[in-house]
Amino acid sequence: MRRPPGYLAIVGRLWLVALVTLLAVAAAAAYTRIQPPVYRASMKIVVGQGTSFFPPDSANAIEPFTQTMSDLVKSDVVAGLVIQRLQLDISSSALLNNLTVTTQPLSAVLDVSYDDTDQVRGQRILAEVGQVFGEQVQVRSNQPDKTTQKTLPVSVAVFDPAHTLPAPIRPKPALYLGVATVLGLALGLVATLFLAQLNRPGATPLRLEARGR
Repeated sequence: MRRPPGYLAIVGRLWLVALVTLLAVAAAAAYTRIQPPVYRASMKIVVGQGTSFFPPDSANAIEPFTQTMSDLVKSDVVAGLVIQRLQLDISSSALLNNLTVTTQPLSAVLDVSYDDTDQVRGQRILAEVGQVFGEQVQVRSNQPDKTTQKTLPVSVAVFDPAHTLPAPIRPKPALYLGVATVLGLALGLVATLFLAQLNRPGATPLRLEARGR
């Protein structure tokens, strides 16, 4: 069976697809090599009111409370004290940008993590964040309310101490190389189809442009 000329032209330019794909993969590999590995330290903090956890019928109160506590973990007060105690040469905003706090619905547990290129430093910073946060909450919660003159005790406990995950979270070579392969194949096929159309008998850029309108 005789193949149409356009098909043969595309097959003849498969080298272009391979070349573009190879260049994309090489660029992704080079990018991965120059990126320093980023490690994540993780910690779990349990918060509550008083000296106990929330009772089962207080579901509506848990989420606003834990959200408030998570916002306080990422406060300038906590960041400033951590930087001061550890004598870090970074700003509060830089520290907070690497600090993440997540919560789950109907849970009084704060999942706190810190990303750093230095495993030991990241773990030390996160451990100090937990220490400072607990201290500041205790100091402020023991102060009486100006209206009722009653204290509003809040309990904070580091349940899972700061520890560094064994594998870096960034970069992700497999992901980058996979995306680069797909992108390279797509660009190579587009370039091959364009050249095949351009080299058809009687085809010119002006005619191709007019045909596309």
